[in-house]
Amino acid sequence: MEPLVILNLGQGDCRAGLPNITAQLWLTGTTGAIKCVGWLPPAPTLPDIYQRWQRLYQALHHRLSWQNSSSTRALQFDLTTPIHVSSVDFDQLCQQLQSTLNQWLNSEGFQSIDRQLRTKLSTAEPVRIIVETDDPFLQSLPWHLWSFCDDYPATEVAIGTQEYNYATGPQSASAQKSMASVRVLAVLGHGEGIDVQRDIAILQQLPGATIQLLSEPSRPELDQWLWDTDSWDILFFAGHSTSKSADQQGRLFINPTESVSIAHLCNALKTAISRRLKLAIFNSCDGMSLGRALVALNIPQLIVMREPVPDRVAHLFVKNFLQILAEGTPLYSSVRIAREQLQGLEGQFPCASWLPVIFQNPAETPFQWPRPKNVLTSDAPGPLWVRLFKGAQPPPSRAVNWQRVMATSLLITSLIMGLRLVGRLETIELRAYDQLMRSRPPQPPDDRLLLVTIDETDIRQQSPDERRGASITDAKLDELLTTLAAHEPRVIALDLFRDFAADAKYPNLVNSLRTNDRLITICSFGETSVGAGIAPPPELPQATIKQRVGFSSSIPDRDDTIRRAVLMETSPADSSCPAGLSLGFLAVLRYLKDDNIYLSWTDENRPKLQINQVILTPLDNHTGGYHTIDDYGHQIMINFRPQAQSAKGIQVAQQISLEELLNNPVDPRLIKDRIVIIGNIDASFKDFHRTPYTQSHREKTSGVEIHAHIASHILSAVLDNQPLVWTWSQWGDGLWVLGWAFGGGVLVGQLRFWFRGVLVTGSLVILLYGSCYIVLLLGGWLPWIPALMALMGTVAVGELPLKLTTAHVKE
Repeated sequence: MEPLVILNLGQGDCRAGLPNITAQLWLTGTTGAIKCVGWLPPAPTLPDIYQRWQRLYQALHHRLSWQNSSSTRALQFDLTTPIHVSSVDFDQLCQQLQSTLNQWLNSEGFQSIDRQLRTKLSTAEPVRIIVETDDPFLQSLPWHLWSFCDDYPATEVAIGTQEYNYATGPQSASAQKSMASVRVLAVLGHGEGIDVQRDIAILQQLPGATIQLLSEPSRPELDQWLWDTDSWDILFFAGHSTSKSADQQGRLFINPTESVSIAHLCNALKTAISRRLKLAIFNSCDGMSLGRALVALNIPQLIVMREPVPDRVAHLFVKNFLQILAEGTPLYSSVRIAREQLQGLEGQFPCASWLPVIFQNPAETPFQWPRPKNVLTSDAPGPLWVRLFKGAQPPPSRAVNWQRVMATSLLITSLIMGLRLVGRLETIELRAYDQLMRSRPPQPPDDRLLLVTIDETDIRQQSPDERRGASITDAKLDELLTTLAAHEPRVIALDLFRDFAADAKYPNLVNSLRTNDRLITICSFGETSVGAGIAPPPELPQATIKQRVGFSSSIPDRDDTIRRAVLMETSPADSSCPAGLSLGFLAVLRYLKDDNIYLSWTDENRPKLQINQVILTPLDNHTGGYHTIDDYGHQIMINFRPQAQSAKGIQVAQQISLEELLNNPVDPRLIKDRIVIIGNIDASFKDFHRTPYTQSHREKTSGVEIHAHIASHILSAVLDNQPLVWTWSQWGDGLWVLGWAFGGGVLVGQLRFWFRGVLVTGSLVILLYGSCYIVLLLGGWLPWIPALMALMGTVAVGELPLKLTTAHVKE
């Protein structure tokens, strides 16, 4: 069982404080618990912020439901809710709520618990956290926003009460049987305005499940089915519900004329729980009151929606959750994954991923979907290990049919390369490429670069009025450029948009922008449909603008990951950005100029960029695993500098913050003769991107670091003879794939025992991966996934006649 944390908040509330908090931690493989204590001070503003968030959510949800013609699973709205609400205001309120909650949980009295958990738990473990409290407000808080859940990405939080008991008494005979299938009682309530048919379709696709559908049942009918003696594993409700009834109890609208509370079904539910009911799912609105009422009956687990939920959100959550759970994933992990997958809908339905909530009875273990019976069990004679290694009866030995092997290999290779050519394999190939990139051994930070970063602390210490919407004031920038210039960097690359004039009271800054040929700034082309881009600083003379302005060169792939860089591009006619080269590339050229190394073109029909002997071959629409990209400009793959993970993520070069540089003595060697790239890393500027090294939201890379990776990549190629990323032609890739397909076909013809075949096939897969890895260390991107598919395809196809032959021999 995965690690478990029970966080008992004790007595008190948010306004008065929580003086006696107890945390108990059960680690994997242990029976005893680790216990630690703490406290939380009063947080009087948190309830007000949450209640305001709740009112604005309901208003925004109501408005968006009409705009998007989206149904909702609630029949009532709070009449005190404001009618008009700005999406921007709501986003800011969400951030304020998250920030206030984490400031509270970062209080000194709670740190003893936080530190103990972080010391004992691994970030790779799926951790269950149960927050025990009887306070309705504390139960309603979005605990998944706790920063601990971000740092431990497999963690999910549930709500529990401070009093609970075992759910079951003496079990019935049916409950004691191992579950051959999961019995689900699916109640489809009043369906006006929502699509309950989709809920039915989702349930019917569940493997190993027996579904009993009740469509708009009467109260007696529902009560009777809950008493069913065969017992239920899951109770599922889809329809309308509310917590805003006159009796302040959660109510389920089971048909157009009837609604029931949990109290109305109390005896039937108690009986179902005592027999076998392990999980209830209320895929309906505003379910917190329902959750509190069911928890009082000691139900093991319950999943509800904390607020009104749009129909699309409800369908997507239950579809993903049940599919993941049925695959054998633990319940808490299934909820977290399905909840996070709702984030894709938050452009239309804000806070969709905040809605699902788990209620947990701490005395019970989480529900686990039953696994199918062991397929290795059979009536064949002999011990299991003998059957594994030798098989019940080996097929006869046979010679390789070379014609058949070649024909099969050509057919499978043609099919795979055809799918590849139309882009069907692009996503999986890029993910495999990312995995290989992450596997490379680390390199030290590039000592030719220095990153000066502007973080949240730096920004808070500056006047917003003086910043004028930027991340640095003219005064700080003037001081920074003066400090850097004193230590003689080769290049200063300013990754900060400045389309406004510097204040005249800073003549040194104005002069640096105007005359310092070692200072490079940035602009953006923008998009024709939305504007003319972002212009460079107006102080720059037109005569030198091409040599001193670079464009922002991020090109995300379809999965929003940056793997490519544009080095050169023609500025659009209607753009206010006149640059022709990217910022990182321009910084490299200015750096190499001091070594008398210049950019040139190859002497070919289709010239390529060249620096010394290094030719920067541009990508085209069919390069490596790419087959659907827009190959505009002069693009290359970014050979990200491999670096071991640290607290600051992937470090391409040494970093120093703005305030640290200006307020503390700095080693001149960090600056002299280096490319100094200045950029902000504050999350509010939203300049963070996925790269091949990104495996979670917290591992995204800032834009200034991506410019540094591009610069380091080209400098290492020109000065250190490190390879650029190269690929074969499509014909070369095809021959490589054909070779592995042919190898798989030969393998099947020579092996007589299936388990030995598995071992040899596994060894070939490892050899394939190792070959692709070693070639990537030399810069080569080989088609790993197509070759793997070809190898396994010929093995699978070749096994068919072998099995038929074996069956014939047995007869």
